[in-house]
Order: sequence, then C-alpha cells, then structure tokens
Amino acid sequence: MSLPVRYRESLTERLARLIYTVLLALLYPAMPLYLLKRARKQPEYGGDWAQRFFGATGLPPAGAARMWVHAVSVGETHAIAPLVLAWEKAHPGTEWVFTSTTPTGRETARQVFRDLPRKHHVYLPYDLPFAVNRFYRELGAQMGWLVETELWPNLIAAAPAHGVLLSLINARVSPHTGESLLKWPRLSKPALGQLAAVVAQTAEDADWFERVGRSADAVAGNLKFDVQPRPELLALGQSWRTRWGSAPVLLAASTREGEEPGLLTAWQTAITKWTGPAAAKPRLLVVPRHPQRFAEVAGYFEAAGFWVSRRSQDYPQQPAGDLRPVVWMGDSMGEMPAYYACADVAFMGGSWQPLGGQNLIEACACDCPVLLGPHTFNFAKASDDALAVGAAMRFTDVEEAMRWAFERMNGGEDFAVLREAARRYAAEHRGAAQRTMEVLMALPARPASAVQVRALG
Repeated sequence: MSLPVRYRESLTERLARLIYTVLLALLYPAMPLYLLKRARKQPEYGGDWAQRFFGATGLPPAGAARMWVHAVSVGETHAIAPLVLAWEKAHPGTEWVFTSTTPTGRETARQVFRDLPRKHHVYLPYDLPFAVNRFYRELGAQMGWLVETELWPNLIAAAPAHGVLLSLINARVSPHTGESLLKWPRLSKPALGQLAAVVAQTAEDADWFERVGRSADAVAGNLKFDVQPRPELLALGQSWRTRWGSAPVLLAASTREGEEPGLLTAWQTAITKWTGPAAAKPRLLVVPRHPQRFAEVAGYFEAAGFWVSRRSQDYPQQPAGDLRPVVWMGDSMGEMPAYYACADVAFMGGSWQPLGGQNLIEACACDCPVLLGPHTFNFAKASDDALAVGAAMRFTDVEEAMRWAFERMNGGEDFAVLREAARRYAAEHRGAAQRTMEVLMALPARPASAVQVRALG
C-alpha cells in the first residue's frame, strides 16, 4: 500500500535530485575501491556488498508489524536504544530491522538489541533509486526512523510509494550541516517535506529546519540522556578499579586520530611532577574511538617506550624486570560504561583536535566528570549545558587539562564535586524518549487516508 506524497517536488527540485543521482552514479565505480581500502584495517568492510550496492537485504517476508530503524554508526545506535525499548514495551511483537553504514554500527546494534526477540541487521544501500527501491520491496516495513541527520534524498522520496511512514528523530544539525541544508534547498526541502515527523533535540536544531522550510513537530531533548548504563558493565568497571588498587584513573575516552601524541606528551610531563605516594600514582587508560585503530594506537605507545596492558588480554601484569612505564588500553567494543565506571575523570576525545568532540552524556550518566578541549561543535548544546552546571570543564589544550588534574591530585583533592554535578546533569535531562513516543504514537499506523498532504512554504 502506498502513501500519498506529503510534499510534491517542483520541476526544479526533481531536476536537482536527478543531477544528484547522476553524480552519485558516476562515483559508484570508485566505491568498491573505497571499501577495499577500509577493509585493510577493518575486514568487515569487504563483505555484504549486495546489501550496500543493490539493496539485496536477504530479509524474510515481513511479519504483521515490522519497524525499520536506521542509525548510521555507534553513537546513533546507542541513542535510539531507549526509544526502541519503549516502543517494544508498548507494541510487543514488533519485528525490527536495524540498518547502519559501518561495521561498528552494525555490531553495536547486535550488542545493544541482543535481547529483542525479533530483529534483523543489514546495511543501508547507497542512495541510488534502483538499490533503494529493491531495499524497500524486501524491507516490508510500515514505519521507519532515521536517526539524527540521515537525510538521503532518494531514500526519502521513495518511501511513500512503498508504504513506509518515515520520521527523523533525535534530529540534530551541526553548523556545517545546517549550512549545507541551506545551500542545497532543492534537495533538503523536499527531503524534509516528505517526512511524517521531525523531532529535534534542541530549539537551535529546530530553527535550522524552520529556515529550510520545515517546522519541527517537537523539541524533545537528546535521547542519549535516556540511555541507562547496563549494571553489569558498571560492575565490571568497578572490578577493574578494585584490581588496580587506590590509584586514580585518568581516562582518555574515545580518542581520535592525532590526539594520542599530545595526550602522551602531557601525561609524561605531568607524571614526572607527581609528589604523592608511589602507590597512588595515577594510571592512564586510553580508549580509542574506532576499533580499526586499536593496533595502531597500541603500537604507537609501545614505540614511545610504554608497556601496554590491553583489555582484550584482560589487562595482564607487566612482566618482572620490565621497567617501562605502563599505559592501560581499552580495546573492546560495547564497554564504554565500564571504562567510565572505573575512571575518576575523562578527557573527552575528539575535542583536542578540530574534530567536534564525542558524546559526553554517556560519561555523565556513569557519574564520570568530563574535561573538554576547545572543539565541541558536534555536541555544542550538551557541552554548554554540562559546563554551565559544573559537570564538565573546558581547557585550551590537553596539556592544560592534564596539569589541572594532577594539581588537584597532588593536593590531595578528588573529583567528588564534579562527579555529583555529572550525576545531576544526566538525571535532569532525561525524558526525551517519552516525548518522542508521544509524537510517533500520534502518527497513523498505516492507513493512507490518515496522512495529509502538506506543502511547505
């Protein structure tokens, strides 16, 4: 059953989408080379090309109630979890299809939603009409959720013809993305116009959509605040802390390319000035953001003269007689709450180079205060709010942050006040899942007659 088109493209908008499609098709021959290059570091990129290039999902025939959720990678997958669980509770028997574009995103979905009784995991195809239409034919879903900023023109345009009521949820717009939406209105305006609902994180995000011509249906807050750390992961982190003794743990969380050298220099400078008891000398725990960098980062620290104790090896003891300084490394997937639970404070990756920062909400939900660098434009609202209530502190560079942390510890201070502020910050911003549910529950379940055509000005 098809749905009526909510927004009818003008001739110039159709032409713009055609040009977009032709340009994407011209890039198609280069995409296998890109995947093969990525597969050198992450072999999973070398598989499931029929899904990516042709929309061949291999899904069984759809059941009575099939829901599709697209979360591009790790952060978006974690964010959508509270809403998925709330919907499953309200609609038991739902069959779920989770799509992603990265292997880490798909593996994260498998871990996060492992307890759902009916679920499937596939890659989203590239945004060419023949692949998108085959994907929809095999998908057989009645509703779909795009998480954060996944606005693919052909994917959205084809949804009504296949009876899929498509919504953009937990929507956020970085300044770069916002400028792109305004720069290409003949693509962005129809894409937003055909969505059944747009649920924005903040008023600032909603304002970007308004400027394009699509009013948000609600401002619900960030779903990531509703993510509850799994108790077994928090207990795991505490068990590591017990093994390591009373020494403070400084966590470099979700580090990105180019950040480890500065972090190492700052650590080496600070540790030489430690004046406290030897048994209480702080430990450095580094968790790279991307799994394909685990071996690279471990090799970097080893080349710098460190002995690396890795989570994948259950943090082995340093061999007797080996006098190299030790760095602990978290090289596992799906265990970030455990790393936060064992840490006194987290140096947030992505913020020390102009990369936009990483999600600090998860850290605060685990009662772990955060030290931020100057670059947090991808999480501007969450960062500003955390800074305002003392759950986070901002520094000009990692050397300044490391110096501040060591000065506190050398003076016998801990991070209890910051920890309590982080706890309050996370608790006070919850509720986005419920507010989003209210919008989605008000949408028609399927009937075409209930969907109204809506032209945007």
